[in-house]
Amino acid sequence: MWCVPLLAVLVAEGRVRTAVAVAVVFTARTLWLVPHSGDLDLRLPWWQQPLASPYPLLGLAVLGAAAWRAGPRARPMDQPTSPASRSSASTIRYA
Repeated sequence: MWCVPLLAVLVAEGRVRTAVAVAVVFTARTLWLVPHSGDLDLRLPWWQQPLASPYPLLGLAVLGAAAWRAGPRARPMDQPTSPASRSSASTIRYA
């Protein structure tokens, strides 16, 4: 359900390669690579879990990328601040 909006945002941001990779993950149907007849899919080993359900991993990757992009950007101490912060307009105090 969240694949189409995610693809639209990625394409709008110019991240076409990432959009193609996401589309491949959503259409790969890797769940057919693991045993799926009867109740075999209920007892998969740990290494087959990502193949059976790649969507949660993709969701975690999207959340991680969003957190990384939105996180605070550290600025070195010797880097000057922007000119606007040094102007007299930034020192105006209102009573």
